[in-house]
Amino acid sequence: MTFAIAHSNFRLKMARHTGRSAGKLLLALASLVCAALSWSSYTSLTFVTGASPQTQHAGFRIAKPPRADAAAPGPWMLRAAAANEGTEANTDPSPVEEVLAGISVAFSLLSKAVVVGGLGLMVAGTMSLAQPASAAGPAWSHTDIPAWNKDYPMCTGKSQSPIDITTSKADTSNAKDSLAKHVTYMPVGSREIVHNSHVMQVNGNFGTFGLPDGKYEVKQFHFHFPAEHEINGKLGAGELHIVHQKQGAEGTDGLAVIGIVLEESKDATGSQGAFLSSLGFGTDLPQNGEKKAISQPVDLNSFADQLGGGFYHYSGSLTTPPCAEKVHWYVAKKSAPVTKEMIQTFKTRFPENGDNRPVQPVNSRGIVLNDVDLDGEFV
Repeated sequence: MTFAIAHSNFRLKMARHTGRSAGKLLLALASLVCAALSWSSYTSLTFVTGASPQTQHAGFRIAKPPRADAAAPGPWMLRAAAANEGTEANTDPSPVEEVLAGISVAFSLLSKAVVVGGLGLMVAGTMSLAQPASAAGPAWSHTDIPAWNKDYPMCTGKSQSPIDITTSKADTSNAKDSLAKHVTYMPVGSREIVHNSHVMQVNGNFGTFGLPDGKYEVKQFHFHFPAEHEINGKLGAGELHIVHQKQGAEGTDGLAVIGIVLEESKDATGSQGAFLSSLGFGTDLPQNGEKKAISQPVDLNSFADQLGGGFYHYSGSLTTPPCAEKVHWYVAKKSAPVTKEMIQTFKTRFPENGDNRPVQPVNSRGIVLNDVDLDGEFV
């Protein structure tokens, strides 16, 4: 309000003294903005509430409206405070001073809005990237998995993961597809591997997974040791989960996960072994709550053999709280090699029985071989 009044007085005075047109007055005001910004580089603008004068550097302060019982009545006023003095130097500020102070207030508020808004976007971006792995809620741990059922009721659902995949029971009537035909992965640099107390995880959009209802984007991948899915009752040394989310979906909706079982091998010199080594397997993985930079681009195409070697598909859930269901699961038939040293580096970071969830009842769910679509799944 004060700024608007001061602005009007200023324009009237300028018009009376110079007779300039309205257009030139606007140009003059723009010049004042530039002057104010330049002037503020060597003048400290300080805003102080309160009617009593305070010692401060040369600048402006806002005098707060006095109480009803105060002796000095008056509206909100912008006052100029003299340098090195504790008294008000000018009780009748000029219009130029009022305009400059008003402009400074406006710029201050605008800058705060931009900063707060930017932080909000950063937080929102971070949350949306990490959300598919698990959602916010009570603390949980792999050391007390039965406790999940109390705090996360979805963990007691009838379509939970992981499961024991009995290959002889898989439906092979439409076994003619390949995951390699549906994924488009690309190398991404400047990534970090994070130990988030539950899994070792790497965030990033490493490509897409095309399914009958649209494209799913990679959000992150992480590891479990031992593996989570059993194949004919056998549990692998570890398991890689590549988590995708349908474009436009939020929270735990629209998730699709590709699982690749890791089997212990004397040697892991291929592209899969190089991939794991680049993350720190076999050398140094981050400790709990820490993260480490990955020195080279991360490329999920390192698992091309597994992606092209057949897969099992079923409908399941997240294997960690909140255990949300309707997750599209694709478990590769072909495992990837991992050395004993690589396994050991993970075990040193998860010393208490690893970070895997035991297999859950299959119930009446169907499992199909080399088919991305269960009957009615994407309707």
